[in-house]
Amino acid sequence: MRLRTVRLFTGVICTLVIASMIISAILSHIGAVVTFGLIGTVAIIAMIIATTVVKTETSVRKEDVESLSEQLETSILQITSTETTDEDSVRQIVRIAVKLGQSMGPTTPVAKNKSTS
Repeated sequence: MRLRTVRLFTGVICTLVIASMIISAILSHIGAVVTFGLIGTVAIIAMIIATTVVKTETSVRKEDVESLSEQLETSILQITSTETTDEDSVRQIVRIAVKLGQSMGPTTPVAKNKSTS
């Protein structure tokens, strides 16, 4: 099952759970409200676990990061050693740099300098 399918299925379950909780509360069936709440909680936890497993399995290994770093450095040296650059070599460097950046994981956002004028 694809991650997108799991997320869609969880969304449908949560929508039905919320509606069921509202109806059960209106009818004063508190046990049903708690039961539906627990069902929704299990669905959300399952989605979190599925997302974590998929992200872990698809993450790039450290050896791949080092290989991509070497490819990027080699490409930069090749393009800077020639006086003329072609579009294909620049696009290849950008592809490698993007892939390397994505493989390094999330980073903390950089604080923006606020300039006064």
